[in-house]
Amino acid sequence: MKKELIGKFDEVAAEIKDSEMEISTLQEKTRQVQESLPGLQENIQKTEQEKTKALDDFCLDKSNQNTVDLKAESYDQAMRKEKSAREILEVLGQKEIAAQKRLHRLSEQRARVESQIWNALYEEIFEDTRASIEKQLYKVFAVNARRSNSMIWENFLFWVIKKPQKEDLEGFSQEVNMLFKKAIKR
Repeated sequence: MKKELIGKFDEVAAEIKDSEMEISTLQEKTRQVQESLPGLQENIQKTEQEKTKALDDFCLDKSNQNTVDLKAESYDQAMRKEKSAREILEVLGQKEIAAQKRLHRLSEQRARVESQIWNALYEEIFEDTRASIEKQLYKVFAVNARRSNSMIWENFLFWVIKKPQKEDLEGFSQEVNMLFKKAIKR
């Protein structure tokens, strides 16, 4: 079961990396499109002024219908480009939201799998050491029972194994982390 969990952990970790790269790519594309908007808006203003001037010139017989049509087409094209850029921004935003939701779901999934790995490690360590510790405790307790002032089981356990304090466990922190890293590398 642990191999399955480790495989799932690796799979989810790879999906998270892919999702983070997708978000980064979407953000970069969004930035590029946003940076192009001021230039597109300036182009709209410029082509609108040119179209207006061409219409004025046409009314004053300084230009022909063809010039007016070209300037109007330039203006329409500039408007379409700006509209297209805004539509692209909207789609990029939707895709980024979807990718962020996917990343969140994957992060939660990774946390669940990591918890399952910790549980599997606990079970493995517990089963490996439980029998040995239990046998040794029974042996010591059997000797204790023959003493004139023997202790009852609960007092004996309290005497043999003290409740660990936070500082007692901190010494194992690095070892425990290495144990997890070793488990997921298998």
